Amino acid sequence: MAVLMGTRDGAAYIGDQLQSLLDQSWPHVDLWVSDDGSTDATLAILDAWRSRWNKGSLTVVQGPRNGFAANFRSMIIEPRVDDDYYAFCDQDDVWEPDRLESAIRWMETQDMAMPV
Repeated sequence: MAVLMGTRDGAAYIGDQLQSLLDQSWPHVDLWVSDDGSTDATLAILDAWRSRWNKGSLTVVQGPRNGFAANFRSMIIEPRVDDDYYAFCDQDDVWEPDRLESAIRWMETQDMAMPV
C-alpha cells in the first residue's frame, strides 16, 4: 500500500495526519510525500517522523512547485512508487484507523476484469 501525500506549508496540520496514517490497521504503508516548496516547519516535521515510521518507508521528494494538482500528478508518475494499492491524502486530513483496510478489503471483493 502506497499513500501519496502532497504538502506545502502544512506544519500546523501534518502531525495529526501522520499520526492517523501510523494508526492505520493495515500493516504496511509506504508513505510518499511530495513537498511543493514549504517555507514553514513541514519538512522538519517530516524528517522527525522518519524515525517513528514503522509501517514501511517514508520518502520525501521535492514537488514541481506548480500547484497542488501538478504536485499530485508528479507522484503518480514517480517511477519509484510501485505498489498494488494507492491512496491519496492531503496534509490536513485525519483518517479513521480502518480507512485503508476497509478500502482494500472492498476492492478485493470486486471483479476487476475489464469488459470486452
